[in-house]
Amino acid sequence: MLATEPDIEAPRITLKKPEIWEEALNVIFIGASGASNLSAISAAVSVFGIDSNLVRLALENAIALPLCRVNRLEEADFIRSRLETAGATVCVIEDRRLNQDKPPVRIRSARFTETALLLEDFNTGRIAQILFDERVTVVSGRLVTSQSEHRSRRKDDEKRRESMTVTLDTPLLDIYRQGDPSGFRIRADGFDFSGIGNSAGLIAETNLKILTEML
Repeated sequence: MLATEPDIEAPRITLKKPEIWEEALNVIFIGASGASNLSAISAAVSVFGIDSNLVRLALENAIALPLCRVNRLEEADFIRSRLETAGATVCVIEDRRLNQDKPPVRIRSARFTETALLLEDFNTGRIAQILFDERVTVVSGRLVTSQSEHRSRRKDDEKRRESMTVTLDTPLLDIYRQGDPSGFRIRADGFDFSGIGNSAGLIAETNLKILTEML
């Protein structure tokens, strides 16, 4: 009588966002082979609650796409296996390999020449050049920070505690070139938008959207 292998239970995929202090793993969609079925790949990512439209856009624009972050290697390997079976090319990258301790270089201004984009370092004034034939990844986002202040005061022999919270919401744009995981960061506040010419207006967030479209 032949022994049968026991069924292996697939790990439970929660896709719970790891805490900021936790070491996590990033599942990155790289692309797909020419014979791959987009419908099969879309169905595979949907199982994990990932928007399949993002995968379609990544394929159309030939860019890598971070799909999710998980805590355990078993979960990352399971997701990768399911997607590779559907014809996708996927890699898993640990947080420590992303060089998170080195933030993007903040940019003061950007100018366009006939062949390149020139970025001025906010702190040093140095100019970085990105040629138009280079492949870069542009990421739009927002930096949200909160600061709380607590005070105790006494009034009419009664001690009262007062608190105030200030939240700042800053639109930003990150630019990553191949071989440079740190990248460049353009914040709507403190940025010189004269490089977009007559399109520049009075609202920084609108100017940032125009700059994004120009890139």
